[in-house]
Amino acid sequence: MATDSNRMQVHWGGHEMAAWDAAHAAALGSLQQDWAYGSTMFSLGVPVLRARIEQDGVTLAYAQFIVRRFGRLGSVALCSRGPLWLQALEANDKTRVYKAIKQSLPLPGLRFILVTPEQEAGTANGLSPMRRIMTGMSTVMLDLTPTMEEMRANLERRWRHRLVTSEAAGLSIQRVGTQPNQFRWLLEAEMAQRGSKGLDG
Repeated sequence: MATDSNRMQVHWGGHEMAAWDAAHAAALGSLQQDWAYGSTMFSLGVPVLRARIEQDGVTLAYAQFIVRRFGRLGSVALCSRGPLWLQALEANDKTRVYKAIKQSLPLPGLRFILVTPEQEAGTANGLSPMRRIMTGMSTVMLDLTPTMEEMRANLERRWRHRLVTSEAAGLSIQRVGTQPNQFRWLLEAEMAQRGSKGLDG
């Protein structure tokens, strides 16, 4: 399926995994925009939509959506930490991309789109006409080039104290196997907790 909006096409099918993976790597994409992530969600019964946005034969972006349906009321499509921008676009061009995606979203009934792009605060992102409904994601960048001694010295005093306490606790780490049945008890405890607290996430 493709929709044309001022020569901008949104393709909701016919994608190639190799091309998606290459675009994901080039854009330094997040886990949520990885093809394998979408395939895993789909195997768990979660509807997944993938869009490729083109203009004049040039791919501008890829966007992977996880869909949640609310019976006959409608659906919400979440593009988490995306789209994957493959071209340097101005804010108004990104706005056109979002508009084309919204107009062509192949879902019946009421349709809502949520996007949480990987965007630095204060930069133009093309979302100004849209309504913000959640706090943006924050990423902490940690410089790993200093020595361990320098990093330890730069820790806040309470964190350094807790680290020393943990090191003195005699914690031992054991490598275990990878058989799923080894962790069945943990999964069963988690399911019991979810049931007792009414959690369905």
